[in-house]
This record gives sequence, C-alpha cells and structure tokens, in this order.
Amino acid sequence: MWIGWLSAFAVTQIIEAPIYAHALATQTSRGWGSRWAIALGASALTHPFIYLILPDLWGGGWLSYVLAAEAIAICVEALWLSHFGLRRAMLIALLANVASTIFGLALRAITGWP
Repeated sequence: MWIGWLSAFAVTQIIEAPIYAHALATQTSRGWGSRWAIALGASALTHPFIYLILPDLWGGGWLSYVLAAEAIAICVEALWLSHFGLRRAMLIALLANVASTIFGLALRAITGWP
C-alpha cells in the first residue's frame, strides 16, 4: 500500500506542483523556493488523507469516491493557496486536480497502475 501511495503521490506532485508554482510566480512576489514549498505543500496536505484514510471511511462506489476525494482536494488546496495570496485559487486548484486526475486515470487504464 505504501509503495502505491508513494508512486501516486509522486505523480500528483509532478502534475500539480508546477501548475501551482507557475500561478504563484505570476501572482505573487515570493521567491523560487517559497513558491515551490507552497506548491508541494498543497498536495502534501490532501493526498495522504485521500489515498490512505478516505477509502476505508467511504461507503459509496468508486465514482462517488473519486468525485468526493477530488472535491475535498480542490477545496483544501484552494484554501491553502489563497492563504499565500493566490487569486482565483479555487479555479487553479480545480485545473491542477483535473489535470492530475485525468493523467492518473489514464495511467491506470493503460497500465493498471498503481
């Protein structure tokens, strides 16, 4: 389970962090390191809960789980990003999470990963 989570977390970070870091670069005067720390922190806040804990708590089907998990991630990550001055944080969190979800689901369909 931990290897699956770690690989899913890495893929999520590879997709989402650059989106967040770019948005922070265009909207704030934060330095490079600060932008990347904030960007990486967004998914670090949500991913462990969504991947490791929520499945055991969820009583619904797979599709409803994915939709609920992404809604949680988008809201929490948007709140995190807005705390650091990112405007339109909800829209940017939506974009980043849709991108990583589509990529992850495609990778799963093609390779069976994780």
